[in-house]
Amino acid sequence: MVDTPSEFDFIILGTCHATSILAGALSRAGFDVLTVDGAAHYGGASASLSPVELDQLLATQHDQVYQEATPGEVPLCSDHVLGRSERDVLASTGVAPPRTCVDLQPKLLLANCEYISTLIRGGLHRYIEYKNLEEILRAQPGEGADNGYARVPSGRADIFKDRSLSLGQKRCLMKLVKVLGSLVPRAEDGTGFRPVDREALRTVAGDADSFDAFLSSFGLDDDVRLLLRHSVAFETAGLDGETNSDTVACLARLVACIRSTGVYGPQPFLVPLYGAGEYAQAWCRLGAVYGGVFILREQPTRLLVQTNAESGKEEAVGVAVAGGARYTARRAVIAAET
Repeated sequence: MVDTPSEFDFIILGTCHATSILAGALSRAGFDVLTVDGAAHYGGASASLSPVELDQLLATQHDQVYQEATPGEVPLCSDHVLGRSERDVLASTGVAPPRTCVDLQPKLLLANCEYISTLIRGGLHRYIEYKNLEEILRAQPGEGADNGYARVPSGRADIFKDRSLSLGQKRCLMKLVKVLGSLVPRAEDGTGFRPVDREALRTVAGDADSFDAFLSSFGLDDDVRLLLRHSVAFETAGLDGETNSDTVACLARLVACIRSTGVYGPQPFLVPLYGAGEYAQAWCRLGAVYGGVFILREQPTRLLVQTNAESGKEEAVGVAVAGGARYTARRAVIAAET
């Protein structure tokens, strides 16, 4: 058994998405990194759990564990660092590996977005299996709807095959797709990701005082505009009851869907085959490849602190875990905000 070093450049508490990215990036940059997590799985609040694990998570009481402080130490409660959703929820002994995963924080990624481009450039795509989202449904009570839901068309082929759209509305939609498709930026070398030019979006938006008014200028009827606003551009109502109809923001989301449609399949969205928790695991694997150390099932209980000689302020210099081990950091101790 290899002994774990006691001193590192950075100590990171928890394996949520943000801290996993940091652990992977710092390890690849050549730093000595230790990541400690009291849970038995990677991902923290963004983990993907089996139904058995989720059931045990929901049954877990929200206990806080405090310990008495000693000079040079700051006690941590179990939720201060990890949060309730990161508690150890191992499946019962003898349970077969699950085929279903439940995301604590479901995420969909556009097939052509900056994050996917980052995963590919960094080689992290080798650690994640994806599938194209099969279909997008919207609530549509009444006749013609399948169990109260209707399929949202994506791309030119879907528009032409959709029987709920009249020929005139299909032509109006194709005109809109053509105009917005011209705004999709192309990387000079044909690869990578480039953001949409916001000034170009403002030019296209013109004098429209709302996103709905912009869609009306293309001759789209009420039902089609409602579909585009809420099922494609994801226009939402604010807490004050007013509709968030910023035209440029909605146009940006429409262009994002257009640029992602047909990249890896007919739908614009990708989903990890084994859940959104795969993102955190991929970054942790990258960190491990470059020498990062990851310790699970070791609950951090205390921060080790010392007074900075120059500022006179206390600063974290290490961490103690439930098993009694202590680890010190030459540069910083980092934890995600909870």
